Amino acid sequence: MELSTRHCIVEVSDRLALNDKQAEYLKVRRWIKEAGSDGVTSSTLKKMVNGEFDLRRLNDITQQLLESKQIEQRFASTKTGGRPSHRWFAL
Repeated sequence: MELSTRHCIVEVSDRLALNDKQAEYLKVRRWIKEAGSDGVTSSTLKKMVNGEFDLRRLNDITQQLLESKQIEQRFASTKTGGRPSHRWFAL
């Protein structure tokens, strides 16, 4: 029972915001966290935003998350030798 209660509290704290900007921040952090060990690409994040807020705001949020060490960015080369992709991972 205690584990279930703790899980509910964590879920609520990941979604409870005092204002719209904080809600956007928490949403982006949750998307990256939910991507798990595969991480999420920038293009996927942009698609997830889907017009809810502008892409400049998305860049600001990922920068804030980086600076607060809640996420990290990793670069990976592609199999075809093209431009390296980068993915966001929750810490």
